[in-house]
Amino acid sequence: MTPERREVLNILAELSELRPDIRMGQWMLMFADAALGTKPESIYDVEDGELLPVMRRFLESRREAAAVAVAAAG
Repeated sequence: MTPERREVLNILAELSELRPDIRMGQWMLMFADAALGTKPESIYDVEDGELLPVMRRFLESRREAAAVAVAAAG
């Protein structure tokens, strides 16, 4: 397994903990669309290296939102 693939899976695992209501296919389609645009072939054509920047940004925004929510509840 490549390091990029491992990171994709690690990010998906963390996001699945944060949002267990979102199915794996939904995550992948969302990230493929964000990386390559909303065209049917995006899900088939996207490379791990194209997914990672999008996934990292999204995960970081979710972490920040969770930190704000915890601080506000605090």
